[in-house]
Amino acid sequence: MPDPPSSRVRTVSTNSEWDIYVVRSTPAKKWLGTVEARDVDAAVAEAVWRFDVKEPHKLMAVRRR
Repeated sequence: MPDPPSSRVRTVSTNSEWDIYVVRSTPAKKWLGTVEARDVDAAVAEAVWRFDVKEPHKLMAVRRR
């Protein structure tokens, strides 16, 4: 069987983009920014470093679509 044409081959990145929010006691969330990471834990760790967050337990990561 012949190989598929190269134009149909897609490169899939292992990293995804994640929106980072600070969770507060009110229903409102504060958007901090977007990071690129492979999973939720890595996204939160990247956000702690990039945005200089003092309370990482208050962060929430949501995958961008």
